[in-house]
Amino acid sequence: MPDDAWSPSGAILGIWDGHDSGVALIQDSSVRFAANEERYTRRKLDVGFPRHALEACLTTCRASDVRLVAISTCDVARTISRLFPASARRYYKIRRRLGKQPISYQFERTLKGLLTRFPPNSVTRAVSRTVHRRALREFGIGDVPIVQVPHHVCHAATAAMTCSLEPVLVVTLDGVGDAVAGTVGVYSHGEWSPLATIPCSSSLGLFYEHVTTLLNMRELEDEGKVMAMAAYAPPISSAPLQGLFEISDLRIRARHSGHRLYRHLAREHWSLPAEQFACAAQRTVERAAAALMTNAVARTTCRRVAVSGGLFANVKLNMLLRALDDVDSLYVFPHMGDGGLALGAALEAAREHAGLRRVQLDITRLGPSLSAHECEEALRCHGLPFERPNSPASRAAQLIANRQVVAWCGGEMEYGPRALGHRSILARADDPSLKDELNSRFKRRSWYQPFCPSMLAGEAPDHLVCPDVEHNRWMTMAHQVRLGARQRLEAVCHVDGTCRPHFVEPNEAPLVDLLLELRRLVGIGVVLNTSFNLHGEPLVRTAEDACRAFVQSGLEHMILGPFHVQRST
Repeated sequence: MPDDAWSPSGAILGIWDGHDSGVALIQDSSVRFAANEERYTRRKLDVGFPRHALEACLTTCRASDVRLVAISTCDVARTISRLFPASARRYYKIRRRLGKQPISYQFERTLKGLLTRFPPNSVTRAVSRTVHRRALREFGIGDVPIVQVPHHVCHAATAAMTCSLEPVLVVTLDGVGDAVAGTVGVYSHGEWSPLATIPCSSSLGLFYEHVTTLLNMRELEDEGKVMAMAAYAPPISSAPLQGLFEISDLRIRARHSGHRLYRHLAREHWSLPAEQFACAAQRTVERAAAALMTNAVARTTCRRVAVSGGLFANVKLNMLLRALDDVDSLYVFPHMGDGGLALGAALEAAREHAGLRRVQLDITRLGPSLSAHECEEALRCHGLPFERPNSPASRAAQLIANRQVVAWCGGEMEYGPRALGHRSILARADDPSLKDELNSRFKRRSWYQPFCPSMLAGEAPDHLVCPDVEHNRWMTMAHQVRLGARQRLEAVCHVDGTCRPHFVEPNEAPLVDLLLELRRLVGIGVVLNTSFNLHGEPLVRTAEDACRAFVQSGLEHMILGPFHVQRST
């Protein structure tokens, strides 16, 4: 079958094989499956062809049902990684600092940065198509059409086609993909109107990656730590890093790019405490992105905005953009980083080839589920004592009310980087001692990283200033906590008085049942919610993963499916 042939029946498969690789499936105009490879290999933010995720995806449909495959990103760097997967695996270990720093670290990092500047061409597209065709045949997916979707088109599709806003101004910003660092356009009635492309030489995302590296953190992974640290900076009279980016209309122009930018930041970092350097970087990104957004709204007169791309994992930036006078609504795609590219590729292919305009997205229903049988088998295998209470949600609420920390695992696995009440660790939101215990004993995280709340959506106005419940339910935006609510949210309130909330709707059982019971017991339907995983690992996926993490974590209570596990102390 030629590559431009298409049959409107059947499923559309999206594949991303770079950083945080994954698979997505669209069938009957809905997202049937979406998951990332890391959950199966247990290697956080895994890279390479997502074989395990694809195998899981094909349990939801037959290989013969797949009529179109959409692939993201065919630039020179990604194509070389496809041809030589060992090089991608090696760089993955370097980036995640698994092992000693190699002598060639700076050279390899610089080379990687240079290669990402080369855009796709006819050779890279042909090579990528051949590599993917060979891999797909191993799974019984024959000569179906393969379409290649540009990196930022994938990001834009995730933002525009999963939100309820139309027409909508769409902005994407990240490090680099297909030699592009961002785009601006308008999406209306299933059609794109591109307005601007931001080159990788002026990348706000790469700027933030450099800052992360200079603070001795892992790029593409620890940028959230930089954002959290920035809140601890004391006020300063000067404005370090100001002027590194100039915004003119829809253009971003960087004073330095590539390794010159890194050297400049290294000189600035030399004379600044870590907190002030992080704060300066955060302010630089906020000013530049806000100026670009203001100009884009003025150009298009479209005050409803949807965003995606790794830079928008920065929830403080998102809060600032939402508060702009020119912005009426802001939607942040919940899997905004490269891990969402597989879904973006599938969505754009469905739009172009099947006429799909948008989809309803519930990211807590896109992964594999846990059965009671699987849970019981894993518990018996690990020799863990368990019982089956009448209401696991009520049991968990009672434990949390009594200041216990509870691992909570059941239902479908969440899609994306956040634990949203299906693979979570829960505790009281008003007890800062539990926060400290979680950070030091269980999660082993940096002390300055805040935890997040899951709260009843109907209670949000009681706790937060102008909560954006409708468009950002899934921990994608920071919100200011009301002064009168800070004591009851002390364990989930950052030093600057903000939190990153998850709004739980009435149909989100069983978590909503837990919160309702907790409200009856302690007067507030809010819990501290952090991901259920061991340090350095992704979220647990299976009951086996959950039992292993539970045993190694030292936690005393776990709700696994319908069962309550209490380990004797």
